[in-house]
Amino acid sequence: MKKAGWLKNGIATEHGIVTAAGEMLKRKKMTSHAINEWNGTSAVVAAPVVEEEVEVEVEDLTKNELEKLARTYGVELDKRESKADLVDAVKALITE
Repeated sequence: MKKAGWLKNGIATEHGIVTAAGEMLKRKKMTSHAINEWNGTSAVVAAPVVEEEVEVEVEDLTKNELEKLARTYGVELDKRESKADLVDAVKALITE
């Protein structure tokens, strides 16, 4: 991209060309490709997010957390039951 003399130190933004202090030099809608070309940068590609599996002891979970975990297996728990019964039910789901 050819830069005019008065714009050569300008920084491209999505709204146009600005100075380092943020003063608008030329208002013009710009695409991210045009911004990268003007500023001499390449498009940043985000690295994929890798979720780590965390070992959690079922006994340490609250009744609400046990219920959420059971829902991931398609089972609805009755929180009126004792926590020990809920833990046993979730353990049975996990080992299936």
